[in-house]
Amino acid sequence: MHCVLLSEIVSNEPDSMTFKVFDRDIKFTRDAFHIITGLKSYSSLDMKGLNEKENRLLRVYFPGKDKIELADLYSFNSSRPHGTTSSFAGSDDDALKLAILYFVESVLMGKRKNRNVSEQIMKIVDDDALCASFNWGSLAYETLLKSLKSCLKSNENDVEKEKEKEKDIDSYTLVGFPFAFCVWIMEVLPIFQEKQFVNFKEAGYPRMLCYSEMKSPQFDALCRKYFHNEKVS
Repeated sequence: MHCVLLSEIVSNEPDSMTFKVFDRDIKFTRDAFHIITGLKSYSSLDMKGLNEKENRLLRVYFPGKDKIELADLYSFNSSRPHGTTSSFAGSDDDALKLAILYFVESVLMGKRKNRNVSEQIMKIVDDDALCASFNWGSLAYETLLKSLKSCLKSNENDVEKEKEKEKDIDSYTLVGFPFAFCVWIMEVLPIFQEKQFVNFKEAGYPRMLCYSEMKSPQFDALCRKYFHNEKVS
């Protein structure tokens, strides 16, 4: 992934990213994200109307707090005995909603446990009809795209930066759903399938379910053998 990000062709296109890899221009788009994940991602989001809605889940299960971290949500969910809903005011329904909320924030949004849970997403999940029809794909794609575009730039407030002082190496954390970006790389660069970095199971949709295994080749080896090798095209 990092090798591809280093190959970005900077453009003014707000809804996609283009890269030059092996002398080819490849573009990561909203449509590609949809094909890979199967999530709706047909348009941009408008979440302004959520400001007036009450955050019932926060009020009922985290009284006295105006916000919670993902770790708080995890602790609340995991502290309930398996199969027990007695602690949930809405019984099974609320137990499911809080589980969905954790999945959305930790998987689709890629948040760490010390990050705040989105109040807007809490309100969406609490509304059954809105949650079922909501454009989750666009939310995940736009969050990921913003993170991909900014992760290699300095002084970006929306990207978590860390400094490994002992190794003197800068690192970054992508948010959104970066696994979809990894699958896209495997899809558009067949050389990774040819070199058996991935095991392709079968053709189908969504594409991310068509791989039985994805290996983790060393960054130095990738650069030396492929990305910095003029014989590879």
